[in-house]
Formats: sequence, structure tokens, C-alpha cells
Amino acid sequence: MVNSELTPAIITLKYSSQAKCVVNGITIYHFYIECQNLRELPLDPNPRDPSEDRKPYKAMRDTLRTEPKMFSLKNLGINSIASKVTLKSNNIVELEFKPGLGVINGGHTMQAILDERLESTIDPLAKVRLEVVEFEYFDQSEVASIAQSKNLSTQIKPYSTAHYLGYFDPLIGCMQRTNADKIILYEGQDVDNPAMKGDELIVLLTMFNPNVYDTDNHPISCITGKGKVFDSWILENKNGTPSLSVLYPLTDSILDFTEYVRGTLNENCGTSLNRQKIISDYKLKEPVMQPFSGCKMSYNLPIGLIYPIFAAFRADIHIVDGKAEWIENPKLLFNRIKLKLIGHWLDAWKQDQNVTKFSRNKLLWKVLYDTVDAEKKND
Repeated sequence: MVNSELTPAIITLKYSSQAKCVVNGITIYHFYIECQNLRELPLDPNPRDPSEDRKPYKAMRDTLRTEPKMFSLKNLGINSIASKVTLKSNNIVELEFKPGLGVINGGHTMQAILDERLESTIDPLAKVRLEVVEFEYFDQSEVASIAQSKNLSTQIKPYSTAHYLGYFDPLIGCMQRTNADKIILYEGQDVDNPAMKGDELIVLLTMFNPNVYDTDNHPISCITGKGKVFDSWILENKNGTPSLSVLYPLTDSILDFTEYVRGTLNENCGTSLNRQKIISDYKLKEPVMQPFSGCKMSYNLPIGLIYPIFAAFRADIHIVDGKAEWIENPKLLFNRIKLKLIGHWLDAWKQDQNVTKFSRNKLLWKVLYDTVDAEKKND
């Protein structure tokens, strides 16, 4: 995979033909460039990285080899935003890209061309259309909106846009690097040992937010409306500092704790628990190592079953000087009251015996929360 240019950057290209138009005061250029002459362009505003595994990428490389004359007709080209466009003599154009500008759509096209050129000379009949919007003064959210609209064939995920706008930066800055490197922040990101996507992490943290949820208000929406939970976080970022930010310093601890619960839920509870359908249906063939804590997990319980237990431990969190802190070590607290929690958990399962109904049982969420709230040590 070819790495894109970093911004700020000035890229010089040779084109075969060009056209210029002005729409509502915005200057837009269209260049046709021999694929062999294409250079790397910045991908700053493109919220996802190009992937060699996508079918369009493979189809484009095949067209370059077998039907070079048809490439420009079969391909939509590359759309970009530049801060300045300068036409020079001899069909040369100079494109200036400030940070945040570059390719907004067509990253796969650019990658296919550049990768093909690394392996062989591309027939000069193969040309690609490059659209350049000259946009000297811009707002990042406006550019992100344009990029999303241009990518309607495969809709950009909200977490990719959030990454582009920098919304994850304060959270990632609070995490240990080894943990942060396992979070997928945008589509196509190259992560060696991916553990979860950015939006999944936000939903997980939201369950522990004592600023939003208490004994009478429970984060059931983290199961039933995960998209809305993430959208609310994005909206709060747009309007200022999200309420969830107080929990960012606890992120590593929360990840470690939730994996500890998954890994030890069935331990020291007697053999009868392991025979319960709520557990036995999700037994793994072999225990697996969990990514953040290294704690082994023998049962891969769906979130509808395990999240009510996780969320109950927001009762063990308080806010001190604008930052969340555990009142008591959550692992010690969990171990001390686990049998009580499991008892309430099994009682609710006997009533519903259906994951969907179980996950929406408000009484269960309240009983679990109240149990943690009553048992935590405040000294």
C-alpha cells in the first residue's frame, strides 16, 4: 500500500487536459491525467484509509492492465480539496494542500493506480479524472461533511468522521499506548491487534458515566441504541466538552475491569452456574486471551447479558476535581459481592430466558446497581 503525502504539501502534476468553472463563487478544476503521471496526494480529509481488499480496488487494477483506454469511463476519478491551484506552462499544475485538505473521495482509485505503477508501466491511454476544489479558507467540520457526502456508495462510519475531527484525541491521550494502539479509530486503519472500534469504546465508557446515570436512570440504550449513544457523544463534542470526558482517565482501568469480570464471572460460584443456559450456551472451545488485560475468557457472553453487570459499577465511581475515580478497587468489590450479583442475574434470567428481554429488564439494572451502591466501601 502506498502512503499518501503529508500536509502541508505542494504537489506538481502534468495533465493532458483541464477545465475550470466557478460555482456559487467556488472555483472547481477538472484535470485528466495519465495514470502513469499521477502522484500521491494527501488523504487528510478522507476519514478511512484505502483498502486493497475491496472489490473496486481489484477491479480498477484489472482495468488498468486489460482496458486502459476505458479506465476514465469506468472510474469516477479522484475528488480533492486544495488551498491553492496554480496553472503553469506546459500543462503543469501546482496544488497546495494545507493541513486537513487533500483527497475527499477516490482514495481507492489513487491507491490502485500508484500500486499498479509500482509493478509495471501503465499504458498512456489510461487516464484518471482529478477534480480539485480550490478552498483556501475552510472549516474542518465542513470538509468532513463534504467527504461524507462524496462517499455515499459506501457510507463513511461516524467513528471515522469523529477521528478526522479530532474528537478521540483527548480520550486516546489518557490511555496507555499499548491499549490505545488496539483501538480502531477509522475505517481501513492498520492495527496490528485490533480489539474494538472507537464507537464501541465510547458506548462502553458511557455505561460508567455517573453524571448521566443513577439508581433510577440506567444505560439500557448502550445495548438498544448504540448508534444514538455515539451520535450524542459526537454532538456534545461539537458543542464543547462532552460529559464523558471526566471518565477518560479511567479508560484503561475500565477496560481491565470489564475483561476481569468476563474472565472470572463463573469462578468460585459452584458448578451449578456453569450448567445454566445463560452461561453454557456461550462456552468457548478453548479459553482465549483478552486483548487489554491478558485475562483468559472461557465464555463469550453477549453484551445483552454482561452489560447490566458492568453498568452497575458506575455506583463505585465518583467525581473528584472534575475527574472520575473508583471509590473502591472494582475487582475487590466484584469478588466480594459476586455471588449476590449472580443471584440477581440468574433470578432475572429465570423470568425471561431471552437475551433481548433480559437486556431490557429495568428492574435487573436497578437491583444490580443498588447492590453495588450498598456494598461499596466509602472509607
